[in-house]
Amino acid sequence: MANYVETLLIDEGEGAFNTRTFLQSDGVAGELTNKSIIAGTELTPALVSGQFMSIWEIWYSLTNFSVKLSWMVNGSDVPFWTLTPSTDSRMKLHRFGGLIDYSGTTSDRKLVMSTKGFTAVTSYGSFVLRMRKHANTVTAPTVVGN
Repeated sequence: MANYVETLLIDEGEGAFNTRTFLQSDGVAGELTNKSIIAGTELTPALVSGQFMSIWEIWYSLTNFSVKLSWMVNGSDVPFWTLTPSTDSRMKLHRFGGLIDYSGTTSDRKLVMSTKGFTAVTSYGSFVLRMRKHANTVTAPTVVGN
């Protein structure tokens, strides 16, 4: 058997789109590492260099595992958010501009996920992402502290 993972592009407009992902562990295959959620090439029209994505809202329910969200930059994952085990969670991130891929022209324009605790057959969940498409006009924030 294999873990069941399905992501659907459920709605796409000129500047926004929504995805729905469902995950069910088979209890054998183990954790997911950098599994694609959506790539800019899957959008219409496809995102090109200088364009990027952001997450504006997340609805999720996860049982017995967590999901780390990352942007792919030059072939490496850059983590930026974690979804923890929970039911009926909703996060409105657009109020502060969303979770933006600030990597600019080095971006692979791809959102991926990795799991932790996704090893038991009792691990399952789903999430919906409301996302935006952007031209690269956003300046990366200054990193403070470590």
